[in-house]
Amino acid sequence: MSGVIMTMKNPSNALERIEVDRDYSEIIDDIDNNADSEYDFYDKNNIRHIYVFIPNRAFIYYHRQKLDGSEAANVTDWNNNYSSGAGLKIYQKSIVSDASGTAISLSTETTLAALNAKIIVPTVSTGNSSSTPLGIDGVFTGTFVEILNHAHITVLVKADQVSATDGLKIEWSTDGITVHDNDSFTIPVNAAKIFTFGPEARYFRVTYTNGGVAQTSFNLQTILKPFYQKPSTHKLSGGLSNEDDVEIIKAVIAGENAESLGTFINVKTNSSGRLLVASDPPEAPPGTDEIIQVEYGSVASSDDLIYTITSGKTLNIRFLSGGGEASVSGSVVELWYDPSGTGTPLTIIDSVFCNGNSDQHTLADKITGDGTKRIIMRRLRLDGGSKILFGRWIGFEE
Repeated sequence: MSGVIMTMKNPSNALERIEVDRDYSEIIDDIDNNADSEYDFYDKNNIRHIYVFIPNRAFIYYHRQKLDGSEAANVTDWNNNYSSGAGLKIYQKSIVSDASGTAISLSTETTLAALNAKIIVPTVSTGNSSSTPLGIDGVFTGTFVEILNHAHITVLVKADQVSATDGLKIEWSTDGITVHDNDSFTIPVNAAKIFTFGPEARYFRVTYTNGGVAQTSFNLQTILKPFYQKPSTHKLSGGLSNEDDVEIIKAVIAGENAESLGTFINVKTNSSGRLLVASDPPEAPPGTDEIIQVEYGSVASSDDLIYTITSGKTLNIRFLSGGGEASVSGSVVELWYDPSGTGTPLTIIDSVFCNGNSDQHTLADKITGDGTKRIIMRRLRLDGGSKILFGRWIGFEE
């Protein structure tokens, strides 16, 4: 755990920052042992106060004062006063708690070493760690641990046999007795897996169920940390598994409206979860004749729009789109090929079902005309009553 130290010196009484991001335990060792270092905390006779800032944990203040109330005359007197066992006065200015959650009182004299022993540091949860191999279908059941003072839980597991399905369980409890929720994973053979969690309830424990082959090697270690750390890491070249530890992120994709710059529209999907994409149809190739057939209006039962393919030319059908008002059963826009020019038989090319929505399909059908062959676009109601329907197909002849 890193910290920041500032000092106040006589006669200016101005704060001076003399150390940043140094390991907290090293700071304690230097002050407790009056160790020589490039940061002279005692600065001969000038330093009057020392402040130690421990991020998110504490603000500790040291005052150069003897327990009898008199101030140490010089650094030697200060050191002698400390080394004689009298110690320095230390005052708590913000919350510090030990591993059990009990507040540490610093209103009376104590030593930094004693304080360091109580401040929460990363700890192995021995009741949720094991290196004892499990037999066939063997079970390891950890111990419920209170985690109110921890921000992060890391679980590492590796076994020489595959676990049972969902064999690794991280169990959460509000009372340390009943399991109210769990996260479960299947652990593959000889693959070390690391999982990270935030505290989801007051208590947690780890359980592990082995598969159908006895283990000869098993390592499970759980570490409780008072600070957050980055989740597990994967190489870009490494494949992902359904059993990997991941953070789930749900987001909305939005795009700027080209017709109203500065406004944004959420991207939508259809009922099957497919992304709806609308694009302007490409222009017909040079030297060809573009064909666009459009119908829009109220339809009570059905309505046909007929196009006869030019004799000797090949019709390339590229798009069919349709839309209609909402109704009980909806409507459909169909595209038919009529080879005889009589309406029978008909061969379906494509269809777009619509019910308060619109859709567009990309096509690649080619038909060579003989003066008789036709394309029929049919707008068809699937229930009673008139509704406005739109239909369009686009292609070109070459």
